[in-house]
Amino acid sequence: MHKLDTNADVLGRKAPLPEAKDADFGRVALIVIDMQRFFIDAPGGMPNSHAADIIDSINVLARATRDAGGMVVFTQHAFRDDGRFALPEWKKGDHPVLARLARDLSVGSPDFALHDRLDIAPGDHRITKFQPSAFHPLSYEHEADGLHYLLRQSGIDTLIITGTVTNGCCECTARDAWQHHYRVLFVSDANAAATDAEHNASLNGMGGFVAHVVTTRQTADWLSAGGGVSSDNLEQRDPARVG
Repeated sequence: MHKLDTNADVLGRKAPLPEAKDADFGRVALIVIDMQRFFIDAPGGMPNSHAADIIDSINVLARATRDAGGMVVFTQHAFRDDGRFALPEWKKGDHPVLARLARDLSVGSPDFALHDRLDIAPGDHRITKFQPSAFHPLSYEHEADGLHYLLRQSGIDTLIITGTVTNGCCECTARDAWQHHYRVLFVSDANAAATDAEHNASLNGMGGFVAHVVTTRQTADWLSAGGGVSSDNLEQRDPARVG
């Protein structure tokens, strides 16, 4: 689990979240970014112990969001080496990770699958994307395949961002979500990067302007007004992961 190091002065620049009693939880969506085998524990992928550590927190938030009447969306990152989805050769040579992703992370491959420890319910949504941001126009072949289209059709105005990696697909999605006029909650102990330094830099970079940086406990408490789990229930389920 990441050792958090956030700056209270920076995070305090944003106005507080609306009171739970004033929130419409039917317009809230939990976005779970790329919690796939490739990014967590696949031997040939990019295994990350921090990503494995946040699965239980994500599951708590998924249950709380559903109980409160909100939506849960899982994204899965993929690569296609054709047309506008293909990586330019300079990108493949720029970083060895990109070459590995382009080779191994295709739709339907074993490492493309969501991790089997995730709590996925029949009513949850899945989105396949081809760019780091789930809002990027090059992430989808058709607009109707995209996250923004799904959220807009569902009347969602508030997003809870979780997943991996913090300073990659999660941050890209959060920043674009803010620019699409969604309220963004970014859960500090339910996102994961490769290192503590990268994780904390991302939290501090977004927290003063783009997102409400919150813990799993704070988010569950906020959702509990709509019928989600309370922080007491959260501690009973997994005391080691309470923020």
